[in-house]
Amino acid sequence: MVIIMKPKTPQSEIEKVKVKMESLGCKVHEVIGSNYTVLGLLGDTSKIDPTHIR
Repeated sequence: MVIIMKPKTPQSEIEKVKVKMESLGCKVHEVIGSNYTVLGLLGDTSKIDPTHIR
């Protein structure tokens, strides 16, 4: 699963999402670009409801 954060999302909000995804058993790989931050999730993402991430 890939999560693309909105431009200029504060790092504190990105950390909250990372911690939540890790608590659901996923490994999170963060890629920081010039406009977006992308979170790549590794593991069983079947427990994650995408509507809760939005």
